[in-house]
Amino acid sequence: MGVLPIYMGVKGEENAGLTVSFLYFAMNKNASEKDQKATKQFLDYILNDDEARDIITNEAGFETPFKLYAKAGYQTKNPIHRANDAYAKADKYDIVIYPLPSTQWVLTLGNAMLEYAQETGTWDTVHDAFVDGWASEYKTTH
Repeated sequence: MGVLPIYMGVKGEENAGLTVSFLYFAMNKNASEKDQKATKQFLDYILNDDEARDIITNEAGFETPFKLYAKAGYQTKNPIHRANDAYAKADKYDIVIYPLPSTQWVLTLGNAMLEYAQETGTWDTVHDAFVDGWASEYKTTH
């Protein structure tokens, strides 16, 4: 299995690697004390428990930025993440998307891409779903 970056004709993209995104953990300060305690317990579990580390890296195939994982020897064998390592070793930089707008944006874009791949949709629809959808999301959050 391999991975290819998607080139869009942007200046300098020949130095790009893969597009990556990150998820963040947060605790709602307005949540009940019970829910905050449960959140802390969950975070402690995924950060410090070997069973959780195994599930996250080996079963789910997720990459983690946690030093606790690396120190304990947990690193996913997910071929997509390992392909990204090859790009990094070749001095290619990641195109980082901090966090994706919304689930609706992802679904709309995904549907447009599926229709394009099945030859039932156009590239213009993919473009519009990405660009116009992102712009609309940005307007609602900024």
